[in-house]
Amino acid sequence: MFAPSKFSRPLRMPAAALLALAALSVTPTFAAPVTWNTNAASSWQTASNWSSNPSLPGSLDDVTISKSNSFTVTYTGAATTIHSLNLAESLTIASGSIQITNGLTAAAGKLIYVNTPSSSPGSFSASGTVSIDDASLTARNG
Repeated sequence: MFAPSKFSRPLRMPAAALLALAALSVTPTFAAPVTWNTNAASSWQTASNWSSNPSLPGSLDDVTISKSNSFTVTYTGAATTIHSLNLAESLTIASGSIQITNGLTAAAGKLIYVNTPSSSPGSFSASGTVSIDDASLTARNG
């Protein structure tokens, strides 16, 4: 057992110093750009399709799906939240839901299609600045 000596005394730190140390340990979080890597139709849930591989896009990510040819990305997950979406290809939600918290831009002629089973309706929601000029948003059972 430790027995205090006449030379030991409790360590006391002023409250301001404690607050300064606590502030240094906080890491700010920022939206990160995540892009679609493949130039073909594929699944949203395939991590290698994303620049964030091995991770899928998440709540702090600004997602861009834009390549030189026309294709459809298919989402079949449970529920995903992303920061923003810049969509220059078509997106089909076959199950689950996507929530966008800070803006959506869909290019002309592109389609966002929610087609989920009636037994498990999916959803697509976007808040912030939403621009789907000349693009289509269609929902069935969603």
